[in-house]
Amino acid sequence: MSISRSISQAAQYFVEAFLLTVLGAHRILKALLTGGDVYDAKVISASDISDLGGHRIAVAWLSLLIKAEPNRPRAYFERGIAHLEMRDKANALIDFEQCLRLDPAFPGAKDWHARSSN
Repeated sequence: MSISRSISQAAQYFVEAFLLTVLGAHRILKALLTGGDVYDAKVISASDISDLGGHRIAVAWLSLLIKAEPNRPRAYFERGIAHLEMRDKANALIDFEQCLRLDPAFPGAKDWHARSSN
């Protein structure tokens, strides 16, 4: 790998981490101040980063959240979408299946599961 590519990749990771920090801090603070669900605020922040193209950092963040609270389906759902964005259908399928095991009626999970199965 060339030095310029390494620097470019490092800069991309920095921007993704910075955005996660800023978006996450805003959502988490709002959840804390309003009595909202801080865990969901963290999941949504990771999803926002994925929507902006930071799929790898979103997957890493969501994996940490899943490790902390493995029985909450939303992080599996959002990580599954991030995996699909990275063209990783195998891991997306695993996440959507776990989401549906935890909550068979989770909004959108059946549709996304079907997309990752094709």
